[in-house]
Amino acid sequence: MAKVIGTVGDYSKKLIRKRKIFKFVILVFLATYIFFAIYTLFIPLIYKDYFYFFPFLNFKSKFILIGLVIFSVVVSLIFIYEVYNFYKDYKSINRKLFGVRKGFEAEKKVESILSKLNDDYLVIHDLILRIGKKKKANIDHIVIYKPKNLIFLLETKSVVNPTDKQIKFWYRFIYFFKDKLIELLKKENLENEVDYKIIPILLLVNSNIHKTISKIPISNGKTILDDINKYSKAYKSYGKGKSINWEELFRKLKKIS
Repeated sequence: MAKVIGTVGDYSKKLIRKRKIFKFVILVFLATYIFFAIYTLFIPLIYKDYFYFFPFLNFKSKFILIGLVIFSVVVSLIFIYEVYNFYKDYKSINRKLFGVRKGFEAEKKVESILSKLNDDYLVIHDLILRIGKKKKANIDHIVIYKPKNLIFLLETKSVVNPTDKQIKFWYRFIYFFKDKLIELLKKENLENEVDYKIIPILLLVNSNIHKTISKIPISNGKTILDDINKYSKAYKSYGKGKSINWEELFRKLKKIS
């Protein structure tokens, strides 16, 4: 059985927690704005007695009363507008939470599949790389075939029939993550120790799509193990027989991420 580093869904769990908190904050603001919207609408009713004497009031009193009505209407409209905006945010958060949960379920499925690899492989779940002071990038699974120093980057998606636009976006992300990983490995001075090969794979775990587009293989839950074994046999050995402690290296990368 392959050695495993990390647990599936760490990144997804953090996103779910953050979005649940944001969802709660939105609900609090939503309730607050609804209260003030209703309250400001009722301001003229609170001072309704003054309107009976409106014809007899002096100019200053009339001006204040009219101003109060205008103020209550304007403020109420502002609050109603904010209620609408917060409601849109609330719906957006619900959609994102649904998407993250679907992604988490797909990652759990892949975790079960990858557990069937033999001990020549090392599996890393949820590697998060820092790409700036505040930004991070996450890849769902990394599989390393240790005898040949082959690194498989697996970006997992639960979509069954993705559009070309979605596939292109995921391709850009996989290449982007590959470049960032190479940068980190260079910082670890790895290129002076051992050569390696990175193989990106788009894994549509619930789909039946199985082909190669733009030099990136698309695999699915039924074919991913066969694909990994096939590429492990097909590619030459990198590193001229030298080996590296991949487990120690990726534990270090996870620690500094």
